Amino acid sequence: MRTAVVVGGVNVGKSLLVVNFAAYCGQRGLRFQPLGRAAGPLRPWSLGEARRQLVSAAPHAILTVQGVAVTLPGKGGPRTVRLWDTPGLVAGVASEPSVRRAMAEALGKLAEADLILHVVDVARPNCWGEADHAVAEWRAAHTPYAVVANQMDRPGAREGLKQLRRHAAGLPVLPVSALTQQGFASLRRAMAASLPVD
Repeated sequence: MRTAVVVGGVNVGKSLLVVNFAAYCGQRGLRFQPLGRAAGPLRPWSLGEARRQLVSAAPHAILTVQGVAVTLPGKGGPRTVRLWDTPGLVAGVASEPSVRRAMAEALGKLAEADLILHVVDVARPNCWGEADHAVAEWRAAHTPYAVVANQMDRPGAREGLKQLRRHAAGLPVLPVSALTQQGFASLRRAMAASLPVD
C-alpha cells in the first residue's frame, strides 16, 4: 500500500486535515494504526471520536505517528493509500524526551513516504518557519511533495498564502481548509496524480 505522510509544525492542523480528508474520501469509521512506542492493535473510532482524540489546541498533544487508510480515485480504478498523521515538528532540539522521540518517529516515517504533504498554517504571521524550511530542503528529490496551505477559512490567510508562495517558490502549493474541507477536491486529485501506481 502506498503512503502519504502529513508533516508540519505544531498546531498547523495536521490531525484535523487527516480526519476530515478521510471523511471527505468516504470513510465513516476510522481505523487508525499507531506506530512506534504506541504500536498495537488498530484503533476503531467514529469521525467524532477521532476528532476528540486527535485534534487539540495544546502543543504536542499527539506524540505518535498514526495512519488511516483512504481511497483515492485513479485511472485504473480506486486505490487505497495509508495517510500518516505525524506529531508537530519544531526547529532545533526539543527539551522534552517524549517530544524528541515523537519528532524522530515522524522524520523516520517521512523518509519512507511515497508522498509528502507538508502542512503550513497560512493564517499565522510568518507562517514559514525554520522547521518548514528544513522539511522542504530535506525532502528526497525523488519523493513527490506538496505544501498544503491550511486555514484558508481564517482571517489573514490570503496574505499568508502570498507569503508562503514567496518562501516556497517553485514548489506545488495546495490551498485548503481542514475545517471546512475547502480545497479537498484539488488535494485528492493532486494525491492521486502524485502517488506512483503499484
